[in-house]
Amino acid sequence: MMLLRARLQAARGAAWPAILLLSACGPGGQSPASEHSSPTDFSGIWLAQGSNDVLTSTDGGAPPFTTDAAALYQQRRMALHVGDTSWDSTQLCIPPGVPRIMLIEQPFEIAQDPNLVTMAFQYQRLVRFIYQSDAFPENPDASFMGTSHGHWEGPVLVIDTGNFKTGTVLDSSGIPHGPKLRVTERLQRRDADTLSEQITIADEDTFAHPWQAQITFKRQHGVQVQEDVCVERRRIHP
Repeated sequence: MMLLRARLQAARGAAWPAILLLSACGPGGQSPASEHSSPTDFSGIWLAQGSNDVLTSTDGGAPPFTTDAAALYQQRRMALHVGDTSWDSTQLCIPPGVPRIMLIEQPFEIAQDPNLVTMAFQYQRLVRFIYQSDAFPENPDASFMGTSHGHWEGPVLVIDTGNFKTGTVLDSSGIPHGPKLRVTERLQRRDADTLSEQITIADEDTFAHPWQAQITFKRQHGVQVQEDVCVERRRIHP
């Protein structure tokens, strides 16, 4: 497992399939023993369906913004209406954070072993480590993608993510957040080719109370996670 982390941190440009194979195996490249296997196998390549990089509340209403957050969001919406996306840090190739990375309609690959679920995204070649049990790092630094800890509730993988840097938005519509953001995801399989994820978003400085959104992912047969160079993409599509 240490080899996986070292290679991902040192070589973002390496081929994902070879790296992810390490995540799915135990020491020495052997598959983990069946008694330690995760309750649900999420391995494969997946793609968000119909999100358009926008979070939609499951109750159909607007997020429960505080007064200040509502004013900021309205400013961004007005800017977006005239084509101004200067508030969107992904324009500077900064990672989009969580949950936005899950909304982006580019494929990502999941690999897992008993202590770690790894998500390798085509977008910006980003990686999420979802630590379990004693694999959780001590005193991690704040980051744009946050720090994720997972546990199983039956067949459902529950992912709690916090420790975020500020400066990102939750989706392409400009939903803001602060340093107290906590994101809880409940990931489960609906059938062989479908995953669903319930997302609970809490941030007392931004929202009056926690709120929820839902994402569906479909398995991508015959698809590979490709190279994505952000600065080149921004040059071609400024």
